[in-house]
Amino acid sequence: MKRTGTRVPPGADEDLARVLDSGSFAEALRAAVAHRRLTLHELQQRLASAGVRVSATTLSYWTRGRTQPERADSLRAVTLLEDILALPGGSLARLLPPPRPRGPGCRVRVTAGYRQLWEPAETLSQLIEEVGAPDQDRLHIVSGHDRLAIDETGARRRMSLSFVLRAQADRVRRLLVFLHEDEGRPLPQVSVARGGRLGRVRWDGGTGVLVAEVLLDRLLARGETAVVECLLEFAADAPRKSLWERRFGQPMKHYLLEVDFDPAAPPVRCYRTTRDSIQQPARDVGEVEIDSAGHGHLVLLDVPNGCHGLRWEWA
Repeated sequence: MKRTGTRVPPGADEDLARVLDSGSFAEALRAAVAHRRLTLHELQQRLASAGVRVSATTLSYWTRGRTQPERADSLRAVTLLEDILALPGGSLARLLPPPRPRGPGCRVRVTAGYRQLWEPAETLSQLIEEVGAPDQDRLHIVSGHDRLAIDETGARRRMSLSFVLRAQADRVRRLLVFLHEDEGRPLPQVSVARGGRLGRVRWDGGTGVLVAEVLLDRLLARGETAVVECLLEFAADAPRKSLWERRFGQPMKHYLLEVDFDPAAPPVRCYRTTRDSIQQPARDVGEVEIDSAGHGHLVLLDVPNGCHGLRWEWA
């Protein structure tokens, strides 16, 4: 009889129970294979005896998250794997993300809101396509919080990017983070501090466009929320900067930007800036005070599409 329910089989270790509950498909498959002490070759043979041919290389890719089961025969293999590994029915299948777009007719189209914010937009489209189509219509960013550290030379050293997310549909698993660096600059070091783990990162050094995939700690059902924090570490020889702005491809309820300057070398002035698209120059809309600790911040409510941030002037 087919097993049903979500209980972990008796004897399963805590790690397996955890990943079956909130991990990714790759993590759960890897943990289940390790728990049953089976080799990928043995799994391949058992699948073949049931009439499903999957190579050991493909199974390895599945356990490492390099590829995912999508075709009908691969999805049948997932069902058989649940039986072979003595897992509850559907426990692996429910962890599968939506299929990735394939073929010439499935090229990612960047929405108008993002097209106005990234130049060239074709580069962003290509990088997103390499990572996989974003859940732009399935995941809403309710609020954002950026915190940037500037050293005594005026260069960026590190930055945290935080997101409060709400799922607009079921089975939402990924967040794509976009960043634009100066052309020719080295790739900043990207990591995920909480709320998920880093997936694929794609970078075009010629244009400075970066797309990073964050795999959330759990699948989100419609209406559920999550908090994600990403960290950026910039190269030691980074140039002096005088502007930081976040590019909003969709409206956001709340946004907080904090900039921490070296107290011994603060800017002489700081301004709030805005612009509707990347093709326009940033315009000042108000002065921001830098306190004695070198801290300045910006709070926005009901943020519209466009670029919003802070600009500062050095002595």
